[in-house]
Amino acid sequence: MYKRQSVNRVAKRLNQVAEDERVLSDVAVDSRKCSENALFIATRGDRVDGHSFLKNAKEKGAIAAVVSKDYSGEDFGLSLIKVDDPLLAMQDLAMGMIKDYSPFVVAITGSVGKTTTKEFLYTLVKERYNVSKTISSYNGQIGLPLSILNADEDAEMLILEMGISHPFEMDTLIEIAPPQIAILGRVAEAHLGHFDSLEHLASEKAKIFNSKHLRMGFVHESNMKFSCIKENHIFKKYTYGSVNSDYYLSAKEQHVDLTDKVKEEKISFTLPFSETHFQENFLASAIVASYLNMPWSSIRKRAQLLKPFKHRFEKKMIEDVLYIDDTYNCNPLNLEVGLKNIPKRGANSKVFAVVGEMRELGENSKRAHESLGEIALDYVDELFCFGEESYPLYQVFHAKNSSAIHTLEKSAIYQVLKDKVSPGDVVYLKGGNANKLWEILDMLMEKV
Repeated sequence: MYKRQSVNRVAKRLNQVAEDERVLSDVAVDSRKCSENALFIATRGDRVDGHSFLKNAKEKGAIAAVVSKDYSGEDFGLSLIKVDDPLLAMQDLAMGMIKDYSPFVVAITGSVGKTTTKEFLYTLVKERYNVSKTISSYNGQIGLPLSILNADEDAEMLILEMGISHPFEMDTLIEIAPPQIAILGRVAEAHLGHFDSLEHLASEKAKIFNSKHLRMGFVHESNMKFSCIKENHIFKKYTYGSVNSDYYLSAKEQHVDLTDKVKEEKISFTLPFSETHFQENFLASAIVASYLNMPWSSIRKRAQLLKPFKHRFEKKMIEDVLYIDDTYNCNPLNLEVGLKNIPKRGANSKVFAVVGEMRELGENSKRAHESLGEIALDYVDELFCFGEESYPLYQVFHAKNSSAIHTLEKSAIYQVLKDKVSPGDVVYLKGGNANKLWEILDMLMEKV
């Protein structure tokens, strides 16, 4: 646990009493991830109640648990801290840690690229600062406090993703961890089913700039079309992403020039990737690193260490077939970007794309899927659509290219790919985390 807290001190923070002086190691909401001396938070979700897993948490090594005050079951040898709401208690603990230890907080939001930008920025600055970061993509109402509570003990800086799926969630996140620096990447149709419009979604994400400790905001130029951002002159901001911005890139393959209009400089880099979305993530991370007083020479050197995060356009070459695992997240913008960045390997090679359904788009779902079907025609030879909501995408593609299937069975896609893929081909897999399309890749790799 961040700064190593004892069970009784955690209880005291929650206005409870626990006669237990043992020091906690970390915090978990998944009993399977409890380690020795962990604190287990028994949160309740739509399908799973953490109180049902107290025994398992103990068996995995937990010594204490935060539970609801109405829990009357066994303690299984755990020190139980009873509260009104375990989730709110965890958020209060994280907020207390931020207030007590005052780390410098950099927060990242947007519809695409949060995790990659976070990972890039962490890599660029960790040589100079004691820095901790969001665990994986734990960026919401549960994930953010969990990342804070499990931060490195000596962390003086936290780089945190802040993701929202519903209105007013950003208010909670910036109350828990008010950022000094905030990055707002591209806002696009993701989770739009819970918002009235794209402008509404943008306004909710832009609340990240309402932080009481904010020193500077960095905004992708594409977001300046939203009145809630363009007309907000309360916070200081720089823009990035186009020639009209304060910062932009000019790229030719892996060679890029970063133009800094603020300091009237141009800095050249050779990056370990050529994909446009990674270069955009690099731009955001590099300009923030520079703002944090990292010299460009250090940024250039450390840029060579950058690499995609798991399931984010990860490339794997197996028997001369290029597999691209882009299976963590899927919305209209990052699917379009992914399709446009699929590499061509030769005149006789084929591109196979496995695309999962895009969820939580509300009434925009059919239109969005159809639009991506049209785009896919320019970049894909054979298309495999997975999930009920992907059917309009399949229909549009299949109307002009019969090399397409729609299915609810991953095994069916695996069987067709296994028989068709040849050396020199590219297999691009794109889907949301819930689709777990990486399982198809795992099956394909098992045949090797």
